[in-house]
Amino acid sequence: MIKREGISSLITNLKVMTMTINHAGALKKEYFIAYMNLIMNAFECSVEEAKDRTFERLFRLRESEMGQETYAQFLLAYRDLIKHSNE
Repeated sequence: MIKREGISSLITNLKVMTMTINHAGALKKEYFIAYMNLIMNAFECSVEEAKDRTFERLFRLRESEMGQETYAQFLLAYRDLIKHSNE
């Protein structure tokens, strides 16, 4: 786990990542895996909670917010994280 003093820098990094993607094309599975791992470490939460926070933050609770390809990549990342957390 990440020490508490590193939390504020992780949250800052999450904000920067969110701003950076506003002008990007379809995001890849690896992006979402990294993003959800940051959330899990920063908030000491489960994969499911990280998925929910990511969906709320990046997709604004709408599947179509960032396009269907990006949403499909998000779901693939979530499935990969669930699979690896159960191993």
